[in-house]
Amino acid sequence: MGGGSGSGGGGRAGGARRGSARGPGVVVEHLRRQGAMCRELGAPFTAALCEAAADDAARGGPVAEVLRGRDAEPGPSALALRLVGALGRLVSSGAAPELARAYPGDARPDGAPGPWPGDPARAAALLPGVVRASADVLRADLGTAPQTNEVGRAAALWGGLLRLLAEGAGDGVRAADGAVPVHLHDVGASAGLLLQADRMRMTAQDGGAWGPPSSPVVLEGAWDVSPWLLEDAPGGAEGGRNAGQGPPAVRVVGREGVDVAPLDPLDPADARRLLSFVWPEQRRRVHRLQGALALARAHPVAVRRAGAAELARGLELREGVVTVVWQSVVRQYVPEAERSEAEAALDALGRRASPERPLVRLALEPRRLPGEDRHRFVVEARVHGGPAGARAGAPGRGGLRLIGEAEPHGVPVTWGTPPPASGRGA
Repeated sequence: MGGGSGSGGGGRAGGARRGSARGPGVVVEHLRRQGAMCRELGAPFTAALCEAAADDAARGGPVAEVLRGRDAEPGPSALALRLVGALGRLVSSGAAPELARAYPGDARPDGAPGPWPGDPARAAALLPGVVRASADVLRADLGTAPQTNEVGRAAALWGGLLRLLAEGAGDGVRAADGAVPVHLHDVGASAGLLLQADRMRMTAQDGGAWGPPSSPVVLEGAWDVSPWLLEDAPGGAEGGRNAGQGPPAVRVVGREGVDVAPLDPLDPADARRLLSFVWPEQRRRVHRLQGALALARAHPVAVRRAGAAELARGLELREGVVTVVWQSVVRQYVPEAERSEAEAALDALGRRASPERPLVRLALEPRRLPGEDRHRFVVEARVHGGPAGARAGAPGRGGLRLIGEAEPHGVPVTWGTPPPASGRGA
């Protein structure tokens, strides 16, 4: 498929394995697994909520009642994160003030200076009572799937585009002023926040940077190396065609997002929903999302209700423009038949591409590499119709390249073909 950022799927972690035995036990197992994953990913407060929910469900308490009948849902729909999100919305609405005082935030509840890391033990102790008191509200608010529209993942998608353009993917459409016109299409766009990627500030560990310094979204250390200095050729960044140069000039001439359940970032309720799925102790992620919502208010972008196949079937290449289709952590949430239809439509579109109207496909998706038993978040790239010098597998013919790897929430991105796990550095 091509490119997006979540919903119908974007940004869920965890989940029970498909095929688990059904019944209350699978829900408890899923809650515990999500708690362990949250601890591994640096979210001890959210882990404590998941663990407390698992303990209560195992006892047959109010959590079991709220989740009753959902034992077939846990993995694909991230039931644990839906419960955590519903609790977060309850807290932000003011309906659970005591629990709210235990939640992490930018200010301490006692008025002392500095951010408040939260009190996970207190929150865990309060959870059963809060669930019991608000059972009907929580049951109705679980929804069907979380949506995070994870802002940090813009580093992989926009950085990947900069890399491909630096390698020549847009040379056939470069304008007189040197800029490459691009039209962005985001699959599973949720609220469309990643369509604002060019307006975000991203920095590399080598000192390079993209985007306005005044942007409300700053992704510090987004990349290990400035992507426009990279090239898969002997000599690497120092021997690449862009060595010593700045980033390519890019002009975004169109932005389109599609999602099966789009959210409106200008709607306060939808904005609260997005924020509720960001683990509250990870304040940097919270601030990124708040900044992206500010960008969306300043530069509204509509996301229409549609699936991946509908977008792919309706796409047309434009003369003098790079058509970009991207996605992030969407593939696993798209039904297999639709995914195959979308892939076939994009492959057919790619066969009609040319240097004067190229197609670029980018994705950040979890993938098992050969010989590994766990998923890694890999940056995938395809270029169709690029000039003969453009590199993307078979030049200009849509060959798949794995060009980098990111952390689950997007930052940092390490460029280069992902090495086997045994060969990774610390």
